[in-house]
Amino acid sequence: MSQIRPIPQTGETAFITHGRRWVRAVGTWCGAALLAASLLAPVGRLDAADWPAGREGLVVEYRLDKDAEDSSGQNLHGMLHGNPSFATVDGRAGLVFDGTGDWVEVDPKMPALGNEFTIECWVKPAAKQARYADIFGNHTSTGLGFVLQQDADKTNEYAFTYSNGAGGWIATKPVLLAADRWQHVAIAKSPKDLKFYLNGVLMDSVPASAPVSVSPFALRVGLGFEDEVRCFNGSISGFRVWNRALSEIKPEVTPEQKFEALANNSSVSLSAASPTRIFNSENPPVIEVGFGDGTAADGVIKTTFECVDLTGKTTAIAPGELSSKSGFKQTLHLPLPEGYYRLTCQPSIAGPASGNAMQPAAISFAVLGDAAVKTLAKSSPKTATLGSQPTTTLSLDGDVWKIATDPKNVGREEHCFNAPTADAKPTKVPWIIQDVFPDYHGVAWYWRDFTALANPHDNGRFILRFWAVDYLAEVWVNGVKVGQHEGSEDPFELD
Repeated sequence: MSQIRPIPQTGETAFITHGRRWVRAVGTWCGAALLAASLLAPVGRLDAADWPAGREGLVVEYRLDKDAEDSSGQNLHGMLHGNPSFATVDGRAGLVFDGTGDWVEVDPKMPALGNEFTIECWVKPAAKQARYADIFGNHTSTGLGFVLQQDADKTNEYAFTYSNGAGGWIATKPVLLAADRWQHVAIAKSPKDLKFYLNGVLMDSVPASAPVSVSPFALRVGLGFEDEVRCFNGSISGFRVWNRALSEIKPEVTPEQKFEALANNSSVSLSAASPTRIFNSENPPVIEVGFGDGTAADGVIKTTFECVDLTGKTTAIAPGELSSKSGFKQTLHLPLPEGYYRLTCQPSIAGPASGNAMQPAAISFAVLGDAAVKTLAKSSPKTATLGSQPTTTLSLDGDVWKIATDPKNVGREEHCFNAPTADAKPTKVPWIIQDVFPDYHGVAWYWRDFTALANPHDNGRFILRFWAVDYLAEVWVNGVKVGQHEGSEDPFELD
């Protein structure tokens, strides 16, 4: 069987296959002459030296426009299972899978991928998918192979995962694909890392030095597991497998498509002008809103805000937008009264993908009375004089604290003062409990470990100083209660 691709104009280069063997020819509009050249070439798989420029290392190529034949020259043709159909959808020819028993099985003679490869395809996922739906893979229930798989029932959020053969799995983060829209997906594995690209934009990169474990199953497209319940629902086109990690992924997509891929898989960042996120009336809150590194592709992100204090009162914040003109940055000046606040930003993509909501972002901060702020400022390390020798204080501020709620106030009976509970979460001090537990008001436990400085004095004292604890504090050291204090804005010391 011979296949003739579009013939170029005079002086251009064409590639013609006969028995799937690529032959390079240069000529004018002369199909017979070019076909004759192809017939002179021996039939078989390509050796490395025979690959046309730019196609080195191409192992499998299924255009999936009218069949599942391999156009890479390797004769690794696919076999259709179920009832997938070939159709042109939104201007691109591809194979349509209905999610119920449809897939393409790659010729089992395809060499194992090993430690370096690239797999790419165009994909148009439907809005509804089965749990753990697969785009491609050869994953087994015994923990071998690889798969591009949906994250459980999180529709169209796909992660690439592979087994290292030693009981471990290397995986990218899940990447959201837009439903009912063509996108280009590429997975590139080098001896050092594993990369996930969407529309040519790098979505994730993780260290990955181990090769892929060999699976007893053949590679599948539209399914990546031995169980058919994970079949993909949607269309796939232009499926390719390379035996090398491509250094560049450059699909034919618009700048808007790149921007949408990035925006759909990230959110804006919110940061406070004060590292402690504590302000006062003289220094009102200033919040910086940003997106990416400021050099994102052309596009506009609309921003709306909700600012709520602990009583539930809402303060109106004017909407805004981020664009390349502003470096994708926006500054909010918020003249708020004293209180504890949580600011939530709901960004959305404007332009061609208008209406696409991005992931929300939130930040908590406090506006305190002037006296309280001045007191908190004393928490920085300093020196004090005891007798004739200086003693350096050790600040216990920082983000190494843990916190857990105690709504029934049973922590003392359960000896919570001995160690953090299993459900304790990381937090920082100074800060407010509502940053970790936004709607909680009640008893909470804080823990942290530290090593006390050596005391240069015989029978020297250790002073534990708190600049403010709201509202009632009981303090234990090594499981022993050393004191308590009542009052939210007063500093106190325990000897």
